[in-house]
Amino acid sequence: MKNEDYIYVVKGETGEYSDWHCWEVCASVNEDVANSFCQLLNNRLKELGLTCRASYNKNDFENRQNNIKQMYDLDPKCCVDYTGTSYEVSKVPVLRRV
Repeated sequence: MKNEDYIYVVKGETGEYSDWHCWEVCASVNEDVANSFCQLLNNRLKELGLTCRASYNKNDFENRQNNIKQMYDLDPKCCVDYTGTSYEVSKVPVLRRV
């Protein structure tokens, strides 16, 4: 397959085992654009402290909830549980015909 036969899907994921959750954020026909946006999302998560396990302290929980809301401008479906969240890019073949 040629490069133009693929799209690059940016996906978020959180949780583990039966509580694992994955969602699509966006897609691009340009791999570099998808990777750059993915990196931006992961950097923002890191800045907000949403990449690692949460504590169960009430103040930490409230701060974490406010930080999650700050992700919505980049990812309106952002979801974070106690395990943290991460983003990755998947290379998906484009269906041209059936």
